[in-house]
Amino acid sequence: MELLQTERSEKQRKAAQYEGPFFYPTQCVWRKTGKKLFASAAGELAYEQIGRTRVVAGDPRASTLEKSVAVFRQFVYESNQQGFAVCGYFFSESFALNSGHVPHRCGVSRFENVKRWSLKGAGAEEARRALKKADEAKLSVFQITPENYDQFAELLETADHRWQRSKGLFRIKFLLSPFGRTLHEVKAGAEVLFCSQNPEGGIESLVSFRRYLGSTHWYVDSLMQVPGASRFALDATLVKAIQWLQSERKAEVLALGFCPGIIDEPQTWVEKLLGLWRKTRFLYSPEGLYNFKRKYSSFELPRYLLLDPNRNVLRQLSTMEAVTFALRIRLHNHEEI
Repeated sequence: MELLQTERSEKQRKAAQYEGPFFYPTQCVWRKTGKKLFASAAGELAYEQIGRTRVVAGDPRASTLEKSVAVFRQFVYESNQQGFAVCGYFFSESFALNSGHVPHRCGVSRFENVKRWSLKGAGAEEARRALKKADEAKLSVFQITPENYDQFAELLETADHRWQRSKGLFRIKFLLSPFGRTLHEVKAGAEVLFCSQNPEGGIESLVSFRRYLGSTHWYVDSLMQVPGASRFALDATLVKAIQWLQSERKAEVLALGFCPGIIDEPQTWVEKLLGLWRKTRFLYSPEGLYNFKRKYSSFELPRYLLLDPNRNVLRQLSTMEAVTFALRIRLHNHEEI
């Protein structure tokens, strides 16, 4: 037991250089994804409200873990006083284990140390192959900027439309926003977008990034491969973007985002239920997403969901599902770009 605790402490110590209460990756998309904010003297957190339940969107923003926990507990207390239950997901391990709620693993986040990233060596074989295949397919990979945005706007919207049609009626949201919102942010200079274009001029893949800690830490906000695109279009676009982050922005860390359902040896029935998603292809393949991100990242950190021990578990889980999925037709008619 003492050995396991020592290993966990060492793991958390190493993770502290990549994320922390004040610069947790998903904090950079709170406002972009339309979250409500709760603020106190200790810090702030983001959440969505459905019925009598409030779903918190990952770690609060605060200067220390203790203050982060204090923000959450104050929010839970005030919400309970008003008759609301509180749950949430996408939490770090250190926060989840100290939150006072019941933690369950729900997946992992993948990271790459951009400062050490290289196209040399056995570990970069996938990246080199992606660039080779893109070259064979005569794909061009380039950055969309506020200056050239209008030139490519129609092509980008067409690519988005084709991609959405391939995904059916439902889309995943909560900490993801409609791609139209991403394009708005790119045009305003708040987000970085790379894309690949085939010889006929069509857009085949798109990758967007946001800073979440100064100029050194970056977060992958969007990954999109248009139906019918070249097999390695998205791979090549991501590799070229990582090269740019390293050379032009001197980036140190790239967070590639959440991979749901990736739970080794699930311990609770909630974890076992979530682990079933890994074996399905509902909306997309979680296993496929994980394998793609693993090719271009060197390590991962666990993510947790938190449940109120005094409230109905199934109701909390169903509420988290409700904030996660949305009908595309509803978004098309009502989203604010």
